[in-house]
Amino acid sequence: MRPATYPGGMIPGTGSAGWDLVLQIGIVLALLVSIVLMIKNFRDR
Repeated sequence: MRPATYPGGMIPGTGSAGWDLVLQIGIVLALLVSIVLMIKNFRDR
C-alpha cells in the first residue's frame, strides 16, 4: 500500500503562484550558473 501523498504536492510553496514561479526560476538559474562555473573551473585546471 502506498503512503498518502502530501496535500500540497511535493514542492512546498509560498501560497502565491507568482512568487512560486519567481522562486522556481531563480532556483533553476542558480543551478545553471553553478554548473557553468564548475565546468569553467574544471577546464581551467
